[in-house]
Amino acid sequence: MSKSSNAVSRRNFLSSVLATSSGLVLGNLASSSPLNAAGILDEPHAGGNSLSINIEDYPELKEAGGYKVLKEVAIGDMTDSIIIVRKSDTDFLAYSSICRHKKCNVKYKKERDLFVCPCHGSTYDINGKVIKGPSQGDIPKYKTKLKNNTLEISN
Repeated sequence: MSKSSNAVSRRNFLSSVLATSSGLVLGNLASSSPLNAAGILDEPHAGGNSLSINIEDYPELKEAGGYKVLKEVAIGDMTDSIIIVRKSDTDFLAYSSICRHKKCNVKYKKERDLFVCPCHGSTYDINGKVIKGPSQGDIPKYKTKLKNNTLEISN
């Protein structure tokens, strides 16, 4: 069977499809990244090795027991999703919100004072220590400092 000169080989076709789809995916990720969106670093603001947020901008953090997940924020030279928990009028906790098992965002369970991954049930105590798998690793903790209504989160 002869091949016409207009025929595209399977290898060339698959290479073209892969290159095109890779470009589309990477381009979409870059343009939709919260860090690349215009003005995203205005609130919250990253500076040095810390992230500053105005707690008044987050209704979830106005009362003790409230929590908020901030996805893909810059803290120093790294990007992480963090979970912030208000424990009292002046006490805040901040951890990476990324479960160490399959990278889902953990949720805070106020009534049990735990972080629980909704994907596979990994559970972490209030200090970020894994107490129930399948996760084998703890979630990293960040330092917090409250000054007026500004919460500074640092590594």
